[in-house]
Parts: sequence; C-alpha cells; structure tokens
Amino acid sequence: FQDVHVMIFIGFGFLMTFLRRYGFGSVGFNFMLAAFVIQWTILIRGCLDLEDIKDGKININLETFLNADFACGAVLISFGAVLGVLGPIQLIVMAILEVVFYSVNEFVIAHKFQQCSTVSGLFNNSQNIQISDIGGSMVIHTFGAYFGLAVSLVHWRPELKDAHPKEESVYHSDLFAMIGTLFLWLYWPSFNGAPAAGTIIGERAVINTLFSLAAAGVSAFAMSSIVDKSGKISMPAILQHMNIHDTCGVHNLHGMPGVLSGVAAVIIAKATSPTTYTTLELSAIYPGRVNNLDFQQQANLQLAGLAVTLGISIIGGLLTGLVLKAPFLGSVKHQDLFDDRPYWNV
Repeated sequence: FQDVHVMIFIGFGFLMTFLRRYGFGSVGFNFMLAAFVIQWTILIRGCLDLEDIKDGKININLETFLNADFACGAVLISFGAVLGVLGPIQLIVMAILEVVFYSVNEFVIAHKFQQCSTVSGLFNNSQNIQISDIGGSMVIHTFGAYFGLAVSLVHWRPELKDAHPKEESVYHSDLFAMIGTLFLWLYWPSFNGAPAAGTIIGERAVINTLFSLAAAGVSAFAMSSIVDKSGKISMPAILQHMNIHDTCGVHNLHGMPGVLSGVAAVIIAKATSPTTYTTLELSAIYPGRVNNLDFQQQANLQLAGLAVTLGISIIGGLLTGLVLKAPFLGSVKHQDLFDDRPYWNV
C-alpha cells in the first residue's frame, strides 16, 4: 500500500512539474485531488457495494485505501490531460464526477457481466466469469486517459492549436519531472502486483513489470539518441492532434498502452489452451475457467471489458466536460493558462 501511496503523491505530482511556471499547480493540485479522491472513492465504492459492508457500515482496511489509491491514479491521469487548463474548482468537480463513472465502470465489469451475459447469450455457461486486468491497464490507465482526453476535447480552445508561450519547460523543471519519473519507475512493480500480493499472479506481475521497465528504460535512452539529430538524449516532444489538448501526453503514456494491453489480453486468452497453465496458475489468472475451459468465452469477456471501459470513460468525460463549462466554476483565462500566479502566492 505505501509504495502505491508514494507513487500517487510524489510520483505523479513531480512527474507533472515540467511546465516552467506551473510547479505549484502540478504538485499542489495533485496533492489536493489525491487527498480528496481517497475519501470520496471509499464512499462511492461503499454505495455501489464494491467494499466490504457490515451492518450498513464500510469495513475499512488497507485494501480499502489501496483501491482508493487506484482511483486516484485514474483521476491524476485525467488531470495530466488538462494540466494548466482547468482551475482548482473545475478540477474538484471533475474528480467528483470521474470517481462516480470510474466506480460504475468497475461495478459493471466486476458484478454485472455475469448477469448480462446469461441473458444475452454472449457468454455461455457464464458462472464466475471474471476479467483479468491485474495491472489496471483497462480500468485505470485506459479509463483515466480517455476520460481526461474527452474532457479536454470539450474544453478545446483554438488558441491552443499553437504552443502557448508558458507551455514549455526549463532545465530545473525537467529535472523535477525526472524525479517523479524515477519514483514511478521504482514503485511500478508494486502498483501492478499489489492487487494480488502474496499469490503466484502477484509475483509474476512484479517480475514481468521489472523486466519490462528495465528493457524499456534502456530502449528509451537508445531511441532518444537515435532520433535526435545531434545524437543527444532529450525529453519527448508533446504533439497535439484532433483539437484535443494533451498537456502531459496521457494518450501516449496511458491511453495507447492501455488499449494495446487490453487487445493483447484478448489475443492471449484466445490462444490459451487447457494445458497452458497448471490448475493453480489458472485459478489465479482466470478463476472462471477452472471448471469451464472455454477460453473463447474469456477472450469475449476481455474484449467486452475494454469496450465498456472506453464507452463509459469517453461518454463520462464528455458529460463532465460540459458540466465544467458552467461559468460559476471559474474557467481559466488564456493569459493565465499554465501559470501558478492566479492561484498561488509565488
């Protein structure tokens, strides 16, 4: 739990400090959102029966806070898409609504697919069907990215087509962002393995993540040098397309990898045979397949989970973006974009 907590408050916070005049906003609003979302998520998950309820009360334990931190991850990913574009009141309202949509998405995937599949016939013999998403590639990364991008689409301004003069970094701001990157890099195995800590699937998630991070780190340094005309290592440029402003590049960092992971999960489930895993491994990876070795059914389930996540995140983001356009929520003026001074004593 503590590893994930550090990622949320320090890793994500400092990762966003690359903007030269938005350091306080990056770390401070990250802190504000995370502290609020932890509390709000526990209440919403309790209302949707996603938490352990006893005698009408939510039973609080470390797993409760871990799930709240995962919700923080999705909200902070969305925050990255609109970093410096929305004001603090707008951000709080966005967090309020996003946690509701996030929890509904989790509720549908975790509890409703079995009932719906039995009625529709999409998944035959659907007892104990369950989506495999140990690292949250769909419910956290994909959801957070496309929710934030949908909000950004609604708040698109023509003047953002060209780079804003304050939307740039300097040496020390990039250095602080690198600190956030290192914290995320170090603790990401815990993030992926925490939901199944102490099990074979949790250990496998940690091992796979460590190898992936190590290989990706070496590749990133090599490719950065190769594509740079002078052969030097540089921070990646942020590209803007389709009238969607994406300050932190969450589409590249979370959206596309999340969708790719979701598609890979479909392919892997389809390619799985009864002899691929031992009974112990199968019960951890695909619990619903222990007594039902229909892996085409599992592939259908994985694909449906990805589609539902994309649908709820995009529709929820568009609706939230419309709400955030209310004049009393305090839209940020063009001259105040990516600047701490309107909201912080600097």
